[in-house]
Amino acid sequence: MSSIKSISTKDEFSASKSAHSKLALFFWAEWQEQSKEGGQMNLIFQELSKINQTIAFFTVEAEEAFEISQQLEVSMVPTFVFIQVNNQNE
Repeated sequence: MSSIKSISTKDEFSASKSAHSKLALFFWAEWQEQSKEGGQMNLIFQELSKINQTIAFFTVEAEEAFEISQQLEVSMVPTFVFIQVNNQNE
């Protein structure tokens, strides 16, 4: 079962990185046909979330969450970003 969550602020993004060691982010926009709900890339992201239970999956509306898009240098949608957080104590 997929458990994709949405991130819309830098604080939510920081909290997600603190809570998870592996993240998959899907940057999308409503006007971009392949990335919106039911679009091809959206469906692919949903399927990835179902088969990769060790990764936390999040959607990010690229224009709404501009600070996150800018921080990760996302300049177009759809874009997938995969992050592995390194724990300093390990």
